Amino acid sequence: MRQLSTATNLTQQVAAAVRDAIGSGELRTGDLYSVQQIADRLDVSRTPVREALLGLADAGLVRFERNRGFRVIRHDPHQIAEMFAMRILLEVPFRPGGACHVGARHRSGGRARVDARSRRRPRRTALHGP
Repeated sequence: MRQLSTATNLTQQVAAAVRDAIGSGELRTGDLYSVQQIADRLDVSRTPVREALLGLADAGLVRFERNRGFRVIRHDPHQIAEMFAMRILLEVPFRPGGACHVGARHRSGGRARVDARSRRRPRRTALHGP
């Protein structure tokens, strides 16, 4: 595994190093690894390794086995496509500033509709009186 620098968050560096090791095949799919093994390889304490692995488990790259360690999960291309599709469905609508990823043509049309609505006179209702 690569050496870590002190420029960024240690947990993020550990996560990136483990992700790279998974991608390169250094950490093999299905093999059992311990947090201590990874900490020793990276010359860090177990805490940032544990935190990084929790994040990687949330991302679906590793799976913890109680009192044993963790395994790298193998996904087939169909599973990966399904995961990305689900994340897009869930994350994009709720992401702050998500509208800034919409094309300029769509943004300008939406802005024009909002501006037109704001120029309208408020409708009279029974609550507002005649």
